[in-house]
Amino acid sequence: MNRLVSTIEKSDFILMSRLRSLESKTLTFVMISITKLGDAVGWVIISFALMAFAGFATGLSIGLSALFGALSAKSIKHWVQRCRPCTTEKYPKALISFPDPWSFPSGHTCTAFAVATFVFLSGYWAGPNLFLFACCMASSRVYLGVHYPSDVLVGGLLGIISGWACFWMMTPLLA
Repeated sequence: MNRLVSTIEKSDFILMSRLRSLESKTLTFVMISITKLGDAVGWVIISFALMAFAGFATGLSIGLSALFGALSAKSIKHWVQRCRPCTTEKYPKALISFPDPWSFPSGHTCTAFAVATFVFLSGYWAGPNLFLFACCMASSRVYLGVHYPSDVLVGGLLGIISGWACFWMMTPLLA
């Protein structure tokens, strides 16, 4: 088990260092913008906009998918309590503020993948584009120094499971 943890830590460090080596003002602006879209306020705005323009059920179901993904990640995060990489000397400083000291799994990534999975399974045309957005979200969290790559990998997997569960639970209600 110690070997596995050591391998993950080495891989995390290498991937974070390579991604951060691309640092520039423009890329930092883009990554912060992507991350802000994945904040709770961003998902609420997106959900209400969809309620207004795509229908109440669509906006509500996407909002509930985002909420389920966020709560899934939050509950695990407080149980595991892995410190964020930016709080250790070995890793680069964070380029943004963060709401809590825990990093595993990434809530932003989990939420983005939960919504992307739900939308994809629902057959909406935006599904594949939302998976691309979810990957950008994951990259932004690592680039900004607030998550390890393994945090976003597990966050993505948890998000896919959450999105699938939401689809399975909500589809009969929306039919």
